Amino acid sequence: MRISAVARRTGVSQRLLRYYEEQGLLRPVRLANGYREYTESDATTVGHIRALLAAGLPTAVITQVLHCVHDEDERLVPSMCPGMISHLRRERARTAEAIMQLQASQQALDTLLAAALRQPGVRDEVERGASER
Repeated sequence: MRISAVARRTGVSQRLLRYYEEQGLLRPVRLANGYREYTESDATTVGHIRALLAAGLPTAVITQVLHCVHDEDERLVPSMCPGMISHLRRERARTAEAIMQLQASQQALDTLLAAALRQPGVRDEVERGASER
């Protein structure tokens, strides 16, 4: 199938499909006229890529673990490939660290906002802004 058919079927833009190819995640056959020819397996792979991206894995890691996942009862299941567990643990730790940093930022913003709202005249300004909407 052509790139437009894969895009329609997977809900992924043609541009993104080309990017996946550039990253080594997809390897469609190139026809003599230069067109890409995708298979059913490629469409399935796009679904796997999207699921791994949604899990927070960067494409560099996905390239290394993509062959280690398969569908089972309409869900993505990892096979035990060498390095799979360490990749997943490393990315989970990275995500946990990012969450902690975002929570610290949120707390700092809450503190600033609370201090700002305690300033004289701010409550009037906030109420004025709300009534103008």
